[in-house]
Amino acid sequence: MTIVSLERIIKWASVLPLGLARGVGGFLGLAAWLFSSKYRRRFHENWHRARPRFQAKAKGPSMFRALTQAGCLASELPLIWGKSATTERMTIEGWEMVEALLAKGKGLIVLTPHLGAFELGARAFARRHPITVLYRPSPSPAMERLLQRFRPADNLTAVPANGLGVRALLRTLKSAGVVGILPDQVPSQGEGVWADFFGKPAYTMTLPVRLAQATDAPLIWVLAIRRPGGWSLVFKPWRAVKANEVSEEGKPVVNANPSVNAIGVAQAVQAMNHQLEALIALEPEQYLWGYNRYRGRPPEERGLSTAARI
Repeated sequence: MTIVSLERIIKWASVLPLGLARGVGGFLGLAAWLFSSKYRRRFHENWHRARPRFQAKAKGPSMFRALTQAGCLASELPLIWGKSATTERMTIEGWEMVEALLAKGKGLIVLTPHLGAFELGARAFARRHPITVLYRPSPSPAMERLLQRFRPADNLTAVPANGLGVRALLRTLKSAGVVGILPDQVPSQGEGVWADFFGKPAYTMTLPVRLAQATDAPLIWVLAIRRPGGWSLVFKPWRAVKANEVSEEGKPVVNANPSVNAIGVAQAVQAMNHQLEALIALEPEQYLWGYNRYRGRPPEERGLSTAARI
């Protein structure tokens, strides 16, 4: 399929009703499961590894529905890229936290996990305030041109995940601006640490934590959750675990404190993963379980010392 053909499909799909687009997405999600053994195995392993963390719900989440929701990520993209009206079909919860943090004049780091319609999160944010987001360019020049054709939006600046992009994020924060990052995207070698994620070591980016420590910018989470007839943009506070602080029961004390300067990088990254687990548990069927989150092997499996984890 040529890029021109893909452009035509995207333009055609951008005028579909949301309900029909999601129906198509459900079909795509199930088709991916049926025809790709690699995808099926990864999805199954990730889902069942995490399931005990959110099984306490009165009505347990459905893997079948999680598969259809994964397909919606693709089928909703033409609507998100092609219709500015999509952001008008959103309810917004917690914007007052954003305003309070921006009022500090230190910028803001917005963390968006691979949950729900995460592609819509930055675009919806940009309708209210400018934001600079980090993205990983496609290895295909033709596909990259396609993304550059449809992704741009007013007040939304995208910078590549390399040294130039990181410097652009720093400049934005130092000028009290807002940056957006996908914290559960696997970083390049040397740009992360190994941290537990649903009971298994995952190579996790340190960039959000290091940016916060370098600029004293606060962090906040944003989720773009699918709802009947639209989406909800939900802002959640960053919660940091302070070193050596425990309750009377011996459990770590969690503080609604946007600063990470009081704790080390490794501890802050682990806190980030634990927060991510809790956020996923709110809508487990909408997480991207087919994503290859556990790339590589932790140091102990390669015969290295545990010091190599940091």
